[in-house]
Amino acid sequence: SEYYIETMNTILQIPLKTSAWKVRTYRRWINEEPEAERFEESILSLSERWDSIETEIEKVQEDIQLQANDLYGQSISQISQLEAELNYINSQISQITSQQALLERQNSEIFNSLSALFDIFIVEKERLHASYNILKGQDLTNVEGKSPLFGEDKSFYDHVQKFSQIIPSSYEILNSIDIFIENGFVETLELLTEVYQFLNENFTKIYAIKDSKSILPSYQAVKSSTLKLSGSIDELLPLTSQYSSNTRQLAQYSAQLINLREQKNEIQTTLAQIKGENEEPLNNLEKLQNILFLLVYLESANQEISNNFESTNYASFVSSKYYPYFTPDRNRYVLMNWYNNLLESKQRFDQGREKLTVIQNQMEENINIFKTNLTEYLTLNQGGNVTTIEPLSEIETLYNTQYGKASADIARASRIVSDLANYTDYSELKSKLRNIDKNLYFLQEDWSAKVRKPFMRWLLNSIMVAGITSVLTVLITSIAAYPFSRMRFVGRKQGLFFLMIIQMFPGVMFMIAIYGILKFMGDNFGVFGLDSLDGLIFAYMGGIAYNMWLFKGYYDTIPDSLEESAMIDGATRFQTFWRIVLPLSLPIIAVVMILTFMNIFNEFVMARIILQSEANYTYAVGLQTFSTGPYETEWGLFTAASLLGAVPMIILFLSLQRWIIGGLTQGSVKG
Repeated sequence: SEYYIETMNTILQIPLKTSAWKVRTYRRWINEEPEAERFEESILSLSERWDSIETEIEKVQEDIQLQANDLYGQSISQISQLEAELNYINSQISQITSQQALLERQNSEIFNSLSALFDIFIVEKERLHASYNILKGQDLTNVEGKSPLFGEDKSFYDHVQKFSQIIPSSYEILNSIDIFIENGFVETLELLTEVYQFLNENFTKIYAIKDSKSILPSYQAVKSSTLKLSGSIDELLPLTSQYSSNTRQLAQYSAQLINLREQKNEIQTTLAQIKGENEEPLNNLEKLQNILFLLVYLESANQEISNNFESTNYASFVSSKYYPYFTPDRNRYVLMNWYNNLLESKQRFDQGREKLTVIQNQMEENINIFKTNLTEYLTLNQGGNVTTIEPLSEIETLYNTQYGKASADIARASRIVSDLANYTDYSELKSKLRNIDKNLYFLQEDWSAKVRKPFMRWLLNSIMVAGITSVLTVLITSIAAYPFSRMRFVGRKQGLFFLMIIQMFPGVMFMIAIYGILKFMGDNFGVFGLDSLDGLIFAYMGGIAYNMWLFKGYYDTIPDSLEESAMIDGATRFQTFWRIVLPLSLPIIAVVMILTFMNIFNEFVMARIILQSEANYTYAVGLQTFSTGPYETEWGLFTAASLLGAVPMIILFLSLQRWIIGGLTQGSVKG
């Protein structure tokens, strides 16, 4: 029974602890099998005997420690004292650091609130400043003051009195904090302090003559701004006070941390020095204190293993670091847990199979419904109508929500079986385990969601775009470069410089302009638009300048005498170009063709920006989708697609290599 298994595992474990067994196992066991009560006394006596062993171990350790104190007492005492001091300092640093972080978070929130207030104040700053300059310029010496009794003017007066107290106090608090000086908040508060102190001192006189033409606009402006600011002024002083208090406290914490860290460094230096001087005896002392645990290891190792319980528990004990100076090889005792691991693998597989069976049954119900109503479903979606097919939606939901749990169980079973096969020396058993692992892998593979993408369409798109662009580039540049090499005309030098300058800037710099041109042409003319291959070809034609320089440089190496001889025989300029220069230029034509094809075939950034539809993707853009699959990174598909994508370039290179390695003499005029 499970109670027997749990009891055996309890007896064989080291250290032996029976309290949990008595509560969890024994009480349930005697309820079902009362005769099990006779085992209690024997098992508890084992626990008492183990406790006596641990007591003896502690006594021996104390004796060893006493002898060590006689020999190395001063050093041990110093080390203990320094370690205690170091632990205390570390705890202090931890507490101060956490309090410091709390205050910094509070100050960050307060700063955001003050910044919001500053945004309100800055809007009214210039208006108040201008009004203040006008009011300050008035002669109020002989004016008899008058206080408002009610209405907006009375409220205005009350706010002026409040502002004249709050703003100066806030200014004094923030005046010494650099961050508020740098962002202009202190300057704003300084101005507002001057404004509202002046208004508070002269308000009754200003109010008495507020209706005069020279004062009325300024009075109304100040009143309007003050009433707008009144909604937020109450927050200003508490926020600034709290920020200043937190800042002072943070400064104190910083000073304390500096002091504590200096003390910590001193203690660590002293501690390292003392330990260095006594390293060997201290290490031997620690090992000697744990030597009794090694004796327990040896005693356990000398016991005969006669069943699976003893094997499993011995492997667990040896790997438990009971004796800290013994670290067995990681896989040394794997075989002792072989049977339990195999059972776990079977249990996980059974759990996964049950879950898959439930999923399969539910899917079959929906599949039968779908097959029964297939004709009706097709009719529902005719004429451009889009109707959700509930059975298919339920199948998808079922797979997405339930399959992951079953897959986890089967994957764990597969991993365990694979490990067992690796650690098994028997070839027949290893072969059977490998076969089980293979079947589990294929089971998961059959259930995994398949990613279907139009890769061949993407490859064809890239071949078309790269091929057409290469041909057009060769055709245009071979003709356009000829006049720059053979003829002299106005603007020739400037044209060559222009072509050189264009090469200095990458094509991505013009991406916004290219995008705008393609959008305009697609919207207005229906050609060369966005999300189209012809638009992408148009964008790729920007590499003409570089290739014109290649052709021009190559044409310069062809002797003029060949063309002059042909022209003497009656050939036209175009005939000499077509029949003499171009055949001699086959090597550069092949180079330009290959370089253009390769660059465009592998180009990603511009294609990714211009193309949006999956059907129009090029090879490079489509390849990127394999690395970001819907469920996981599809590295296998990514690698396979990468190898297939290299085939067109290899074919092109092999087709043109004889012209690349050929000399200028190829195609030359004979006779």
